[in-house]
Amino acid sequence: MKNRLSAFALAIIVLAPAILYLSKFHGGLTDQHGRWGEVGSYFSGIYGSLALLVLAYTTHLTQAQFRRQNEDSIFYKLFDSLQYRIQNSSISIEGKEFSAHKSLKYIVDRFYRELSGEAVEIGRMLFCTEPEKVANVHYTKLFAAINGPTWIETFEEDRAAFIADMTSQGHFNERWEQLKNYIGSRDEESQSIREALRATGSVNFYKIPFKSRQQHYAAALQRILAEQGEFLDGYLSTILYIADICATSKNSLQYARYAQSQLTRYEVVILFYLLAGSEEKVVGAVNLKTLGLLNRLRTLDCQGLMIDFPSVEEIDKEIAAVFEAEA
Repeated sequence: MKNRLSAFALAIIVLAPAILYLSKFHGGLTDQHGRWGEVGSYFSGIYGSLALLVLAYTTHLTQAQFRRQNEDSIFYKLFDSLQYRIQNSSISIEGKEFSAHKSLKYIVDRFYRELSGEAVEIGRMLFCTEPEKVANVHYTKLFAAINGPTWIETFEEDRAAFIADMTSQGHFNERWEQLKNYIGSRDEESQSIREALRATGSVNFYKIPFKSRQQHYAAALQRILAEQGEFLDGYLSTILYIADICATSKNSLQYARYAQSQLTRYEVVILFYLLAGSEEKVVGAVNLKTLGLLNRLRTLDCQGLMIDFPSVEEIDKEIAAVFEAEA
C-alpha cells in the first residue's frame, strides 16, 4: 500500500507540469520553431528542478540507509560482545565451577541468599521498634525458637509481656539492648531464632519504607561486587550502552524488542538489583525502564527468583521507587 501511494505521488509530480501547461495553452502542435523552444525551456526548467529534488531525496535515502546499517552493525555487535562476555564468564566457589549462563544463575542465587540475610536484620529491627505491629504468626515462630515445645502454653502472656517490655524502653539503643536478652546479639542467635527473624523480615521486606529497603539492597550488592564486581561492572556498562543506542535510534522499537528477547530471566533480575542497590545515580538507567527491559520482572519465572516472591503490584511499586530514587 505504501509503495502504491509513493508511485501515485511520483506520477502526480511528473505529470502535473504537463497537465498545467496543456490546460493553459491547449492548442495543437505548432510549426513555429520559436514556440518549440519556449516549450522546451518551460519543461527543462521544471523537470531540471525536479531532477535535483529527486537526486537530493535519493541521496537522503542513501544516507539514511547507511546510518541504519551502521546502527545495526554497532547494535548487534554489542549484543555479540555481551554474549561473549557471558559465555566466557567463570565463577569458582569452594571448588565448584560456574561458567557461562550458570554464573548468572549463581549470582541471582547469591542475591537471594544475601537479601535473606538482610531479612534477618529487618526482622530484628521490627521486633525492636514496632513489636506491636508484628503478626502473631511471627511471634509463634520466635517463641517456639526461644521456649521450645512449651511455647504455646504461655503464648498470649509471653507476647504481651514482650511488647510491654520493649515499648517501655525509652530510646532505640535501650530497646536494642533489651532485645538481646530475648534473642541474643547480632550473628550470635541460635539457628532457630535466626530463621524466625528471617521469616518475619522476608514477609515484611516490601512493607518497610523503600529508603530503608534500599540500604539492604546496597549492603547485599556491595558484598557481591567484592567478589564479582569485574564481571558485573562490565556487564552493566555494556547493557547501558546498548540501551542508549536503542533509545536514540529511529529503530528503537525493533531494537528494544530484540533486546527483550535476548535477556534471560537471570539477567533481568540482576539488572534490577544492580540499580536498586546502587548508592549513586546510574547514568542512562532510565533507558532500561523506557525500553521495557525490566518488564519481565512481572512474570512468574522472575518473581520466583526474588526474595519473598513479590506480587506484580509490589514489583511495579519497586521499579517506580528505584527510578524515583534515580531521578
